[in-house]
Amino acid sequence: MQVSVDNVGVLGRKVHVVVPETDVATAIRSRLTTLSQQTQMDGFRRGKVPLKLVEQRFGGQVRQEVVGELLRRHFVEACQQHNLRPAGDPAIAELSAEPGEGMRFTAEFEVYPELQLAPFATLSLERFQCEISDSDLDAMTQTLREQRAEWREVERPAVDGDRLTVDFVGTLEGVPFEGGTATGINVVLGRPGFIPGFAEGLVGAGAGQTIGLDLSFPEGYQNAELAGKPVHFEVTVKAVREPILPEVDDAFFAAFDVREGGLEVFRRELRSNLERERDQLLRERNRKQAFDRLMAANEFEVPRALVAVEAERMLEELRQNLQQRGVDPSNLPALDNLSIFGARAHERVKLALIVSEVVRSHGLRPDPVRVRELVERTASSYQDPQAVVRWFFEDRNRLADVEAAALEDGVVEWLWERASVTEVCVDFDELRRPPAATEASVGADT
Repeated sequence: MQVSVDNVGVLGRKVHVVVPETDVATAIRSRLTTLSQQTQMDGFRRGKVPLKLVEQRFGGQVRQEVVGELLRRHFVEACQQHNLRPAGDPAIAELSAEPGEGMRFTAEFEVYPELQLAPFATLSLERFQCEISDSDLDAMTQTLREQRAEWREVERPAVDGDRLTVDFVGTLEGVPFEGGTATGINVVLGRPGFIPGFAEGLVGAGAGQTIGLDLSFPEGYQNAELAGKPVHFEVTVKAVREPILPEVDDAFFAAFDVREGGLEVFRRELRSNLERERDQLLRERNRKQAFDRLMAANEFEVPRALVAVEAERMLEELRQNLQQRGVDPSNLPALDNLSIFGARAHERVKLALIVSEVVRSHGLRPDPVRVRELVERTASSYQDPQAVVRWFFEDRNRLADVEAAALEDGVVEWLWERASVTEVCVDFDELRRPPAATEASVGADT
């Protein structure tokens, strides 16, 4: 076998392979010999069919099969010879395998980048911490009361906390835009969920009034056709309702499965829930911040083939999520364009390559204690936590995602030990706050 390699850009490779006819002929003859021992033809017992007849009948098919097998085998051997790590399947070009001429082909593909990560001591990281305070318990109790509020219609101007039922029509340069018209939408004043200025502009409105609002969509709005654009809304208020909050009493506690112990037990259970939520939020924030800094410190070419595969996977995830929510993905033409996932897919692949290199070069492994902690945390939200724990540990495949999460946690802690780390305390309200308000929709049923 003769092999030559051409570099195409940073990661692209063209591998040219020539296989002599003797190798091809030997492989074909071996396959025909095996086939002759298994074939039965009229006038011959099984295994006694002359090789010539077998070749006449099956030679073309056998040659095609052998060429395919030799191509795969010699491609792997060529990559091993030249220490190439293909990132994705190769594109085969210039394949020639005519009888008597041997076989030659060209394989085009990308390779994994050879990473030399920046010194970890040069990283500056924050490690976020948070304590649950009594005021956090008070605030969450108030939130739970608001969630269980009853709404009473009133005849007065709307104030913060009221719920308005509205119809609205949004126009861009005088023309209604897609998704900008709705009827019977509930808007709770003072709560997020609408573009900036929408709910605020309805303070003081009364039932029967029509309010004109001149607003602008945020620059980072998910619909690029509306992002940063000035729009006008005509909003008709159908009703104004004020909340009637439940008392914090035994009936209220019972709604949250606290039937004994009163306020003390309720607040203890509430603290436990908030601490569980806090731990998860801290894990996510610390992980994201550490990995963002790690990616910023290491610039390299990312294989486009891997990005394309990741974009396909993200698209399939989105389609499945939409179907589970009763939305037909075929009604969303934008999903036919993989480029909408390009930046995020690129980021995911880059991070995976960096984390894999850290894990490989430093021999990191998932911490069994951490794996069990994550399983138990997941199980704690189920009615029978121990049964869920057993279910996870009965099958190694079920543990795979948990082990991957534990390994990522281990990488973050490993980085903390080597980077310059500053401890940062944040309050629980800030920790729960979304990072940006650009996800707000035109209208939300609140």
